Amino acid sequence: MKADRALIYRAAAALERGSTHTLDLAREVLGLSGHPGAASAAVFTLLGIDTRFHIDAEGLWPLRGLAPGTPLAELTYAVVDVEATGGAVPWGASTRSGTAWSRMNTIPW
Repeated sequence: MKADRALIYRAAAALERGSTHTLDLAREVLGLSGHPGAASAAVFTLLGIDTRFHIDAEGLWPLRGLAPGTPLAELTYAVVDVEATGGAVPWGASTRSGTAWSRMNTIPW
């Protein structure tokens, strides 16, 4: 699994420079230059299920969305705070909760 993530980071770095053809990705990221069908299948196996990557009609892979490893400051995320009584079930209960969303290190109020 760790090797797959390293390859995905390499693919994202290549695609940040611009859209890249499947066979060029196979060569640059995976080191494959043999049979075009096998090289293409390897790229699809690596990137095909990840929603940050997609292929267009010309066989080019543009990077869609944020690359892997994007700093939290550049993401939108929710912060959730739940306070509880600490008692055991069924007597323990949530006494209060709050949620705020953050974008670019700011929490709008």
